[in-house]
Amino acid sequence: MADQDQSTLGSEAVDAAGLLFGETWSLSVTADPFVEPPHVELPATIDTPLRLDLASLQALGHEQCTVKSLKASSGKGLPEGVWEGVSLASVLRECGKTENVRRVNYWGFHDDAPAQIFSASVSFTEAMEPPAGEPPVMLCWALNGKPLHLEQGGPIRMVVPRARGYKSTKWVKHITLTNDDRVVDTYDVGNDPVKRLQIFSNDGVPELPDWAEDIRDWIDTNGALLLDVRTVQEVATHPVKGAHHISIQTLEENIPTLLETVGDKNRAIGAFCAAGIRSQKAVQILERHEFTRVKNVHSADLLKHLEAISSQKQ
Repeated sequence: MADQDQSTLGSEAVDAAGLLFGETWSLSVTADPFVEPPHVELPATIDTPLRLDLASLQALGHEQCTVKSLKASSGKGLPEGVWEGVSLASVLRECGKTENVRRVNYWGFHDDAPAQIFSASVSFTEAMEPPAGEPPVMLCWALNGKPLHLEQGGPIRMVVPRARGYKSTKWVKHITLTNDDRVVDTYDVGNDPVKRLQIFSNDGVPELPDWAEDIRDWIDTNGALLLDVRTVQEVATHPVKGAHHISIQTLEENIPTLLETVGDKNRAIGAFCAAGIRSQKAVQILERHEFTRVKNVHSADLLKHLEAISSQKQ
């Protein structure tokens, strides 16, 4: 796994990454549609997905009680001092009613290299109900009374008391609630973007869980255009046949070009990248531009598996 090195980014790169303190940073909270019968029959659901800027997050902290904690972690990797922020539970309560949630996954900024993706997770119980007398899992913006700088994981760092330092992920920008109880932390599964697909073999023919089959069915049924939002370098080394390429960095400015390609905004578009993270951002951009049938179809590796399986079954 490549080392995260966001602290060395120049000002323009920091701006583009959405890491400017109080200006471009935002946090998304969404539900993971993952299902895998018979073990996971129903997806996690929330009443209200969230997108919070720094001011909104801090206002929530002041409203719900800003948390300060002197306790750090049980291992190396988290500086000692007074951490200040809002409890993860307070943020999740803003989503309203939640159902079928077993884990909370979170990750932050990563550059165009899939190896930079760094994620961690806690159980929903740990997020919502800390042990008596112990500090909660927190989204922190200050250490010892000063805003977190990039080297410390700012603007916002997840701080998980009583846990190893790697659980306290830096540069947090995304939270998903899932009914999948398997741990998909980077330190546990590495950076394999299809690690949890759990491809099984049936008489020599690989099979996929239902949620991946649903993606294939949606693509086939809707005749979806596959939109590859990875970098030029990634596409060159790992191409997906028939996909239309616009990198996530240039998608906003290339909306007119995309519209020319698809014909109208009702055309089904399946966005993908290396691990389903940038493609989720692409979905949000397209929906903001009033494209009506957009879906995150995960990753290039998944699409290649789908293609291989279809070929073997023919």
